[in-house]
Amino acid sequence: MKLPTNHTQVRIEKDVLGRIFLSFFLALAVSLVPWEVLREGVFLDRIIYSRYIDFYPNRVYWFDFSTLISKISNEWGWHYFLDFLQSRFGFDSSAIFFTVTLFFLTITFVLVSATKRFYYCLFLISPIFIDFFYSQLRQTFAMAFIYFSMLLLNRSKVLSVLLLIPPLFIHTSSVLFVFIFYSAIFLEKNETLKEGSKFVISIAIGAFLAFITGPYMSVILASFDDRRADYDDMSSPFIYMIYWILLFIFFMIKFLIKDIKNLNHYYFYITMVILTMIVLSYITGGYPSRFLSSALPFLVLTVGSLKGRLDSFAIVGYIFYTVAVWFFWLT
Repeated sequence: MKLPTNHTQVRIEKDVLGRIFLSFFLALAVSLVPWEVLREGVFLDRIIYSRYIDFYPNRVYWFDFSTLISKISNEWGWHYFLDFLQSRFGFDSSAIFFTVTLFFLTITFVLVSATKRFYYCLFLISPIFIDFFYSQLRQTFAMAFIYFSMLLLNRSKVLSVLLLIPPLFIHTSSVLFVFIFYSAIFLEKNETLKEGSKFVISIAIGAFLAFITGPYMSVILASFDDRRADYDDMSSPFIYMIYWILLFIFFMIKFLIKDIKNLNHYYFYITMVILTMIVLSYITGGYPSRFLSSALPFLVLTVGSLKGRLDSFAIVGYIFYTVAVWFFWLT
C-alpha cells in the first residue's frame, strides 16, 4: 500500500534534511582537525594563500579586471570573494580557509549521501582528498559550486546552470571538470546508446583529455596559477596511482566480458574518464593527481556500486590502498 503523496513528500524532505544535517556535522568535524599537526608537516599552497590574504594587497585593487576574458583567465571571482570576506566580515586567512573547507565538504558529503548510504562519505577521508581540500583551496571552492550544480540538476535546471557560472571565475580548470562531469551525465541519460558504446566514449574522452593536458600540462598549470600538492613522496607517484591503474584494468576486463550493464551511472563514466587519464599519463606525462582528487567522490561511488562476488576485491583493494596511503602520508 502506497503512502499518500503528502506523507511521502514529508518523508523525503525529512531524509534530505537528515542528510544535510549529518553532512554538515561530519564536514565540521573534518574541518576542525589540525591536519598539519597530525601530519607533522606543512601544506605549501596553504602557506602561499595565507601570505597573500594576510600580508599582500588583494588583486582586485591593482590588477586590470576590466574585460570578461581577464576576469575568467585571472580568476577574478576568487580574489573578489577573499576581499568580500576580509572587508565585510574582517576574516583572516584561517577563517577563510575554514569557511571554504566547510562549504566544500558539506556539499560533497550531501552529494555522496544522496546517491549512496551516508557511511560512504567516510571513505573520502583519505590523504589524497585531505591534501586537496586542505591545500588546494581555490579549486575546492570552485568544485563545490560544480558539485552543487550536479546535486540540483534534477530539481532545478535553471539554478543548476547558474551555479556553473561562479567556478568559471574562480578556477580556470573548472571548464574541464564541467565538461567531464556533464558529459558523463549525458551518457547516463542517453537511451539510444548501449552501455558498451558509452563505455568506449568515456574512454575516448579520457584519452583526448590526457593527450591535450599531458604534453601541455605545464603551460596549462602556469596559466591557472596552479601548483602541485605538497606530497612528500612526489618522486614516486606510482604508489598513489597503482590501485587506480589496477581498477582501470579491472573495468576493461568487465567490458571485454560484457559485464558492465549494471554500471550505467554518471559517476561510473566520470571514473572511466579519470582512470584513462591516469593510465595514459605514464605515456603522455601530465598531472593526473589533481584530476583524481577532484573527482574522488565519484570514484568512491563507483567502487561502492560494485556488487558481484569478484567485485568485492575492488572494494577491499580500495580499503587496503587507503591504509597504505595513510601510512606513507604520516611517515
